[in-house]
Amino acid sequence: MLLDSLDTSGVFLYLQNNRISKIHGLEHLVNLEVLNLRGNQIERLGRSSFPPSLSKLHYLNLRRNKIRRVKDFRRLKRLPSLTTLLCFENAYDKYGDGKEVRGPILVHLKRLRRLNKTEVTAEEWDEVERLLDSSCTDSSAPEEAAVEEDVAEEENAADFTDDIISVVSWTLDKNTE
Repeated sequence: MLLDSLDTSGVFLYLQNNRISKIHGLEHLVNLEVLNLRGNQIERLGRSSFPPSLSKLHYLNLRRNKIRRVKDFRRLKRLPSLTTLLCFENAYDKYGDGKEVRGPILVHLKRLRRLNKTEVTAEEWDEVERLLDSSCTDSSAPEEAAVEEDVAEEENAADFTDDIISVVSWTLDKNTE
């Protein structure tokens, strides 16, 4: 079963503990509001992982995966409704509580209200603003590097066979039995 033929009216998708390693193919789930990918094998958040068509997604659980780079979370900027993100207990999180990465994540996700089970405080937002104000004046260099990295990722994305479409299909087939 392909994702194109799924009923995309559902608002919740729970795919925790399914050994998912790559995220793509979600562009047709335009009504998705809650996505739980906890306890999988995800190492990177690719450019096409969370397309802009997921405009209603407000809750995302990426806890207990294998994400190695905090900067991957910048890709969630295109989710305008995202207000809750759980992402601790990943490879970058050496203490397992997500506290040391709150600032770097909030720099990119200015709509978040909750991050790793706690409210984002006014003091944290003030600190993020200070970080942004004190950052280097040439902000185009990091963005250009990110675009180049995204292009390279897109070129490699075509060959993924263990993708979310097969997991969703398997989950739906299993539930209809």
